[in-house]
Amino acid sequence: MSLTEKNYINPNEKPNSSTWRAALFSLTLFISFMALTSYLAFWNNNKKPTVSQSANVASSINAPAQVNITNKGFVPASITIQIGQAVIWTNNDVSQHSVISDDPLPTNSSMPSVNSSLPLSQNDSFSYIFNARGTFSYHDDQGPNFTGSIIVK
Repeated sequence: MSLTEKNYINPNEKPNSSTWRAALFSLTLFISFMALTSYLAFWNNNKKPTVSQSANVASSINAPAQVNITNKGFVPASITIQIGQAVIWTNNDVSQHSVISDDPLPTNSSMPSVNSSLPLSQNDSFSYIFNARGTFSYHDDQGPNFTGSIIVK
């Protein structure tokens, strides 16, 4: 096409009104989109915590307590937790160990579920959620001098 074939804008020619309307509509749509995106980004960064965010904070406060089982015993040997909090015992020793309530068998009334039914091998874990207040003592059948206690407030 040569320049003489309407391939250019003639300043003396009146522009087509539908072309201008389409251009104006596109520009308005673009500006509206940018304004909405900016507003949402600002609102999202400045909103107050929601209930679910507050629940995450509360659950991190009562995160499970950790007890490591080593070749020296339970570490820490005694811990204090809140009611409803879990304790996770992890065997970090090469020997097998267990977590057994000090109440006489077979009842184990103070901690009826705190009995790792099988000895824990290296890197195995056992957990229990304490739903009653009190002091709960436990031991390891594999190591008679391995004892510990959980104080639930």
